Amino acid sequence: MSNPLTVIVPCAGAGTRLGLPMPKELLPIGAGRVAIDGVFDLVRAARTPTRVVLVVDDHRVATLAHVHHRHRDVPVAAVRQRAESPELAGALESALEWANERILVLLPDQVLSAPPPNFLLDDVLAALERAPACVLAAHEDDPARIAMDGALCVDDTMRGQRVCHLVDKPGTDAAEQGRFNAVWFGLAFRREAAQQVIDQLAEATEPPLGGAPVIEVPPFTDLGTWPSLLRYWKDLPCA
Repeated sequence: MSNPLTVIVPCAGAGTRLGLPMPKELLPIGAGRVAIDGVFDLVRAARTPTRVVLVVDDHRVATLAHVHHRHRDVPVAAVRQRAESPELAGALESALEWANERILVLLPDQVLSAPPPNFLLDDVLAALERAPACVLAAHEDDPARIAMDGALCVDDTMRGQRVCHLVDKPGTDAAEQGRFNAVWFGLAFRREAAQQVIDQLAEATEPPLGGAPVIEVPPFTDLGTWPSLLRYWKDLPCA
């Protein structure tokens, strides 16, 4: 297979928390770049041939134009998110028939604060040879961040870091109990585990992400709220 890894990028979210006239993935991040460009940086750095599937709605003309203009060297397909399948789980369902045997989900509005490990996507493929799923995650101890993000409990075992529990946006009470110690940057899985991952994201079941190996990434910013976005822009170096 010429492209063994597919990166699914959900771009159909309404972005209601920001209320901007542009999609979150087109937020500027400095030096003529926008948020979604970080996804393509990771794809280009991979030694393994990789293609990208964008999951979009009818309001992503500007996103598609940007990707076509800036990233035409990367194999890209765009699919419409099904109206009856909302949220992240629905995005995966909408893109699944276009994906290959190994799948990585990256959100387009999450920006790493430092360069990732070399060949991060190749590390993902190696992990999927040993397990049906793995999680890319950064350590986090801020309850406010954990409450509003994809929260993880990560445990160190003799087999390395493993996911104990995963909850999307667990809320302030759960975050302040100290149960979670990381936030996820990406989810990867074999195609045969896709429905189980979708079910877990819909809070229907625990496997296969429970017990999945963790690949550590640098801290990152989720640009989906005004406080995080303003902090990120404030820290950008002046041109």
